[in-house]
Amino acid sequence: MDTSVNAFDELCEWLRVKVKWPEKIPIELNLIEHKVVNSLIFVEFLLMLEEAIGQEIEVDESLQLKVSSLRAVKDNFFT
Repeated sequence: MDTSVNAFDELCEWLRVKVKWPEKIPIELNLIEHKVVNSLIFVEFLLMLEEAIGQEIEVDESLQLKVSSLRAVKDNFFT
């Protein structure tokens, strides 16, 4: 299995457990609007994402869009 797929799946599972989501988080769900990722979890989520991709993430005005959903995370960091 592709390690980037594995890392993405592990990140999704980490987030699901962290926020106590009862099932797999829908890939298209807006994580911020639905308060899956709130201000308390956002920094930890970014750190886990950085660990999963093996590089530092640049924090800029586009970051919120890049992590708005698991689809956005996958498209921006795991392709």
